[in-house]
This record gives sequence, C-alpha cells and structure tokens, in this order.
Amino acid sequence: IKKCFNKNFSIYYQNIEKFFKTNYNSIISELFYFKYNSRITCHNCGFISNNIKFTSLLEISLEEIKKIKKKNNNRNIAIKDFFEYYQKPTHLLITCNKCGKKDCMDNSNIILEGPKILIIKTNKGKNDKFDIKFDFEENINLKDFILYKKNEYNYELIGIVINMEKDKFISYCK
Repeated sequence: IKKCFNKNFSIYYQNIEKFFKTNYNSIISELFYFKYNSRITCHNCGFISNNIKFTSLLEISLEEIKKIKKKNNNRNIAIKDFFEYYQKPTHLLITCNKCGKKDCMDNSNIILEGPKILIIKTNKGKNDKFDIKFDFEENINLKDFILYKKNEYNYELIGIVINMEKDKFISYCK
C-alpha cells in the first residue's frame, strides 16, 4: 500500500491530521472514526485524486456481500473477506477532469487509521432478504489492512445486531 503514496501525499496527510484534530476533536471521533483515502485514478492519463475521508462506520451492501460470496465459491464470509473487498479497486463510469476521457477511472479505498472501537454495518435494500451466513471471528486483527499502524488494531467481537425487517432487530451480545 505504501508504494502508492509519495512525499506530496505525506504532506497532504499531515495537513488532514491537523484538520481532523481541529474539527473532530471529541471522544466519539477518537473512539469510533476511521480515516481512509478514496483514491481515484485515470488509466488513460495517469491523473490521481486523493480524498481523505472520516467515517465512524464501514458500510457494505447486501449486493456487495453476495459478490464476495460468489467470488469465494459460496463459502461463508469472514471479516477478512469484507476488508479485502473494501480495498479492491472499483471501476467508475465518470469522466476524467484532466484528459476528458470517459469510463477510464478506478476508485480504491485505503484505510489510513482504524478506530479504537470497530463498527461494521451491512446495508440491505428494501426488498432484500438477509440470507447469508457470516463467520464472525471472536478476535479480529486488521493490521494488514491499515496503512499507518498507530495501534495493533486487534478487536474483540462483543456484539452483533441483525435487522430482520423494518423496525425489528435481534442483538447478540457477549
């Protein structure tokens, strides 16, 4: 991952760090926020756009989960599969701002820093049925998926909330 970034990105990231500390200086952001880079690359002219974002949730749709399951020969999905998919480049149907060519852009997400408390949210469409089995490891280590290793990024699973249907949830807690 580090090969993707040059000296200019390091300066850019330091400025973002100052912005984050000024604007997101709270116990909530300290505990729950991810910092990640959404990187858009043009394959025609080589233009690269880095956009650092902050979020308290990593979200994945049921449609994406089904793609992961199909790719993995329908075996149960582990947290590791989710993070590999999250960082995989996706094709964008947009026009490059530099060369003007359409349909030549890819977006990839690189997690720069992880939170102290990890929350992963799955989204299902209005008519989707949540019929996919996950394998939730009791201990999750994300150090291979995070660029700047300020912590060990070991997480312990303490609860799962499942949205069964509109306004009906089931929760499992340790």
